[in-house]
Amino acid sequence: MESEGKRPLQVLNELGEDFPRDLMKYKVPIFLYHSLIDYLKTCYALENLNSKETNYQTFSTKLGLKSKSHLSIILNGQKLVSKKLSQKLTNFFELGNLEAEYFNCLWELSRAKSLEEKSIIQDNIHHILSQSNSASALELNRYHFFSKWHIPVVLKLVTMRK
Repeated sequence: MESEGKRPLQVLNELGEDFPRDLMKYKVPIFLYHSLIDYLKTCYALENLNSKETNYQTFSTKLGLKSKSHLSIILNGQKLVSKKLSQKLTNFFELGNLEAEYFNCLWELSRAKSLEEKSIIQDNIHHILSQSNSASALELNRYHFFSKWHIPVVLKLVTMRK
């Protein structure tokens, strides 16, 4: 399947009826990401797959952002996520305590300047990951995300750069 240059919804339609249409019920597992921007791009792609009308402007509106281009600027790496937006995103994605703590570490890492600062944050990230891996059962929404192999694969495909 050639997906380059196609909107995610076009790729989704080519997958046929077996691919679930209501993808927003699948929570993107944040612990798989080492970059805040990559996580946000995947969440945006998931929302984009779910709706024909979703674009940066409509997603920005759902997040409660005043500027409709703000999200696009952030996802393109031209601006960093503010602390206020970081808190909005944590609430919007309904992150649990450990997930929110991890999200916050990714946010801090994206803003860190010195190697010492980055090292401390990386240590915090490893500590959180060790706590998250100690859970013996998958949350139901994570199970649904991984129960069909093509969901994470398609999300990765639509978030890849051209």
